[in-house]
Amino acid sequence: MDNMNTYEPLGLKSNPFLSLPLKDYTASFRDLFSARDAQVQRTCSYTGQALASFVIAPYGGGKTVVVRESLARLEEAGYQVVYAIYRRSRGFCRSILKEMIARGFVDDRSTSEELDQILLGIGNMQRGGKNVVLAIDDLDRAKDIDEVKEVTNDVREILGEGSAVIITGQPFGVTFDLNTSAGGIFHKISIPEFSCADFHEMLEKYLRSVHVSKELPATHPFDEQAADFICAEMAVAKLTPRLFNFAVAKLLVLGSENGVTEFSLDTVRKYWPHLAEDIVVALTDLHRQHLELIIEAKDVSEDSMSTITELGGNPLAEYPEVVDEVLRPLLEKNLLLARNDSGKDHYRPTPHAAMAINNIKENNAMPIKTFISYSHDNPAHSARV
Repeated sequence: MDNMNTYEPLGLKSNPFLSLPLKDYTASFRDLFSARDAQVQRTCSYTGQALASFVIAPYGGGKTVVVRESLARLEEAGYQVVYAIYRRSRGFCRSILKEMIARGFVDDRSTSEELDQILLGIGNMQRGGKNVVLAIDDLDRAKDIDEVKEVTNDVREILGEGSAVIITGQPFGVTFDLNTSAGGIFHKISIPEFSCADFHEMLEKYLRSVHVSKELPATHPFDEQAADFICAEMAVAKLTPRLFNFAVAKLLVLGSENGVTEFSLDTVRKYWPHLAEDIVVALTDLHRQHLELIIEAKDVSEDSMSTITELGGNPLAEYPEVVDEVLRPLLEKNLLLARNDSGKDHYRPTPHAAMAINNIKENNAMPIKTFISYSHDNPAHSARV
């Protein structure tokens, strides 16, 4: 747990970048909202017309924050809101229904069909002339396109009851063409990549929120050159807000552990190649092997059949299974970056992951590389060095 005294030598009450991924959208976190007001305004506008919005960005690109800020503003305007996270084990309706029951909008003793319970709950929420919006996050975790099509049908029913709907997903995978394949019922809201200026705004807001003194410079404990370097590096590499948070959080941790009181450009450059090392070291052997293979390949997509085969362990490896079982765990550990090029999803190692692998190998701390592959001479899986 973050010790508030740990960062006092840095002039900070705590490490504000350890608050993500977001769990609760509190009033204090709303003060940190950065750079995406236009997308929030569009989401609120569509919701005000009882329409369906599809908020789209790569993993870690800021979808959740945009939706949570939109819901907070709508709630302030008198809306009844329900926010749910899509769970594959529950499916779309049950994910929403669980939250509606928790809020008291639906009787948990009901034996009706899940969608019917949701529609009844919407009616309960609309009492007194209230407007209603249901938001479900992470639909890109759906099993397949057929499941997403079922969601589309359910959303039509929900819209028919006068409730607005907000869904989030990624610009590839099962939610790639949701706004068009759903017959135009979804209004797409794309979240653009953060610019250097956007990252600067984020850096200043987060740091100011925990400064021990209001007299400190906006980016303290990073001097001006160090702050410019961090923000420029993140923007040039087209990294996401989540990866930005990860990088700055790790810099502050390393600084606090090594007696740093202020980060100069040289200090940041000293630590920059080592930010992901502890994460890589903590990986299982198999995950580390997967990561090294991806770094060698530089890119994994549905067209990377040889790489997919090695990652999947057999020549018939299904790409969606590789995404779920191999790529997503590394993505969630901030070691991969997901992007969409020409309608296809691509997974690439982050610069910090690649640097970490190289550093560990140079220090002889990396196990001998062995990738699972398939031997045509032997039906059993064999290792390739």
